[in-house]
Amino acid sequence: MRIAVNRNLLKLHGRFYVVQFSDSLYLISQRFGVSVSDLLTYNDQLSGSSTIFPGEVLYIPEPMSKTLNQEADKQRSRQRSRRQRAQAGHLASKHQSAKKRPPRS
Repeated sequence: MRIAVNRNLLKLHGRFYVVQFSDSLYLISQRFGVSVSDLLTYNDQLSGSSTIFPGEVLYIPEPMSKTLNQEADKQRSRQRSRRQRAQAGHLASKHQSAKKRPPRS
């Protein structure tokens, strides 16, 4: 199954799942760690009904805690990179100023 989207407009954190015989929204929500409410919210084709059928494709959002952890990890990584660049710049400027000083007698 292919879904055409402009990657700049939509950033989904999740997966797609094909409903199997004997699945229910509750069982799917438990399997993937999301709420039934989230499944209903992210799957417009359900339009508020909790009836699902085998072969139906559902979008399963990532559990919020996982998404938040990933965002926090990205932010920490960016901060770490900034600190490293700043530290490298500071060391380079120290090195430059050491070269400019006259030798001690």
